[in-house]
Amino acid sequence: RDYYTGTMDNSIGAKPTMPRNLVDEDKDRTCSNGLHFAAYEYARNFVSYGGHLMAVRVNPKDVVAIPSDYNNQKGRASTYMIVNEIEDKADELTDTPLYKGDFEEDQLELQL
Repeated sequence: RDYYTGTMDNSIGAKPTMPRNLVDEDKDRTCSNGLHFAAYEYARNFVSYGGHLMAVRVNPKDVVAIPSDYNNQKGRASTYMIVNEIEDKADELTDTPLYKGDFEEDQLELQL
C-alpha cells in the first residue's frame, strides 16, 4: 500500500491511477497531490521510515509535474505500473536501460 494513506495498492503488477485533473501541475508546489515517483537517491530516504521502495514504469504522457526542488529527482503522475521492489542498492536496476520500446502501452521504464 502507499506510504501516506495506505489506500492505494502498490504491489508488483499493480497500476495505481487517479484522475489527471486531481494531480497538482504546479511545479513550484513541491509536496502536493499526485502519484509520486522519484530517483533512487531521493526515494531511498523514505525507506528508513518503514516504507518499501518500488520500481515503476511511467509513461511520459501520464507525468503531470516535475517539482522544481531536489534537482528534478521526483515527479507526480496520474498513473504508473509497479514492476519490482528495490530492497537495496543492488536492486536499483542499473544494468537495465532507462527505457525500452516493448512495454505494454508503450510505457517507459524509469529506474526510480
